[in-house]
Amino acid sequence: MTLRLPKLGRPRRRTPHADPEERFQFLVTIGFIAIIALVVLILLGALALNYYNANLRPVASVFGTSITRDEWVSRTDLTLYRLDRARRQLREAVAAGHIDQVTADQRENQLVQAAQNVERSAIDSLVDLEYQGQLASVRGIGITDAEVDEAIAEEETNPERRRIQVVFVEPETDDPAQDPTPEEDAAAEAIAQEAVDALQEGFPFAQVAELYSTDISRENGGEYGIITDENVSDPAWVEALFALELNGTTEIMKGEDGIYRIGRVTEIIPEAKDALFFPLLEQDLSREVYREQVRQEQLAGKLREQVTEEVLSGPIEQVNVAEIFLEVSGTEDEASGEDQIMAAHILYSPNGDPEAAATLPAEDPAWATAEEEAQATADRLRAITDVEQRTADFAETAQAQSDDTGSGSAGGDLDWFTSSGPYVPELVDPLFEQEDLTAGDIAGPFRTAFGYHVVLFQDRRGSSTERIAEVEAALAEADADFAEIARELSDGDEAADGGALGWLIEAQLPPEAAEALFTLEVGEVTDAIGSADGFRFFQVMEREERPPDAVQEDLLRSTAFADWYQPQREAAEAEGTITLDVPVATDPADQFDPSQLDPEQGLEEFPDEGP
Repeated sequence: MTLRLPKLGRPRRRTPHADPEERFQFLVTIGFIAIIALVVLILLGALALNYYNANLRPVASVFGTSITRDEWVSRTDLTLYRLDRARRQLREAVAAGHIDQVTADQRENQLVQAAQNVERSAIDSLVDLEYQGQLASVRGIGITDAEVDEAIAEEETNPERRRIQVVFVEPETDDPAQDPTPEEDAAAEAIAQEAVDALQEGFPFAQVAELYSTDISRENGGEYGIITDENVSDPAWVEALFALELNGTTEIMKGEDGIYRIGRVTEIIPEAKDALFFPLLEQDLSREVYREQVRQEQLAGKLREQVTEEVLSGPIEQVNVAEIFLEVSGTEDEASGEDQIMAAHILYSPNGDPEAAATLPAEDPAWATAEEEAQATADRLRAITDVEQRTADFAETAQAQSDDTGSGSAGGDLDWFTSSGPYVPELVDPLFEQEDLTAGDIAGPFRTAFGYHVVLFQDRRGSSTERIAEVEAALAEADADFAEIARELSDGDEAADGGALGWLIEAQLPPEAAEALFTLEVGEVTDAIGSADGFRFFQVMEREERPPDAVQEDLLRSTAFADWYQPQREAAEAEGTITLDVPVATDPADQFDPSQLDPEQGLEEFPDEGP
């Protein structure tokens, strides 16, 4: 008999399917866990999105390279830091007596204005730095760590400064718009030499400045203030000043502006590292971020230097130009088509008071006295037969006797005016009615509510519309001679020379004129080109590639890079290879709060905000 163990039943696994209620509870638990997980994922996603938008979201793209919001914030912080530092330096300069409070307040206002649109300027600067870095790379331009270190050391160091006294002698000219004549220039040089002689004889510099200088600083003994070696007044003279020992004096140096300069160094403030530079900087951004921005700035600077030197190294297209200039006075209403007169006057008011004259009874003896004085002056001036002498005497009399002190200080000049304004009819109507008046004639006296006016007639001309039409008609003649037309009809300083302006580069011309002139053939003439002061016709007399002269070189150094770079950036923006995705504030206050500038910090120069 075989004994067998009884067959045991295997326990069955209980599942939710076995019990509907347990199954329901299981599903609820799973769902609850899933909801919690989903909420966590949403929160994490929101945090990630918020972090991305706040730090990593591109705000600009330059040929596929993104500029993040983090980089934008850092650039803004650096710009504000540099403005802060400038204010701190400004306040230190006031405390040390290197600058007066009025000048400091003016410069501080300029700093606040510079910060008004700081966020927009920061993003534009980043785009320029990135694009210029790419252009530099294409040209094989690089930047070394040593060059970055040198740039950082330069920024954290306050440069040497010098307090100076000056004697400036500017040639005195009859017409400030004209270059001085050789005689006027020689007279200025002689005055400067007298100043040097006085200094050599032992006279104090302050006294010499008061006697000989034509600059406003003479009123303060020639005190000019504090300068750095980057002062642009006259580079050669500034270089000479920084080569002097304390209390040294330069020789006479004539600048390109024609001014004769003598300078004396009265204080030397050595260069020194700014101990607060990095401690304050690191409150806003890390050294690594700052270093990277300096690297970008230096790379862009190298590109700028290379492009500028390329432009200066060879001949540049120039045009030999002549112009016909038709001046438009500020009072002319072009739509009215009225003729204009230029004149000067001497006013004799009752009791010397033009404001009170209108309330003075007609029978008051002061009216008769004023009339007698005016008539005597008119008779005396008419008796002078030489027109040039009469005109000069008129101006001197106006300065000495006219009760209209405003025009009197300018020799009685009333500039151009029409019959409808800006002067009273009693003064201007008789002048327009006397059509036979010629330059230098004396008219009047004429009585107005202000007194009696003696008038020097100077010129008469038609409206701008009429004069433009006259020039156009003359130029349309088959045998038209541009130079002769300029001599006859131009109001320009070069009219006597046939309107010749000489050889010019594009940067020396107004944009609208440059665009026209550099597309014309030799001998062709532009249409009338309007500007704030009038209308101009230009003729291209010659065109060729020429080396720039000294004046053109100075101009090109400031314009060559922008002329090369800006069209490329504009084209890239138009093509969509440079894009910006930032809000543009309608009100600068939306972007800048002046409190961002630390009021406890304090300029010697404006901060470099990059290219």
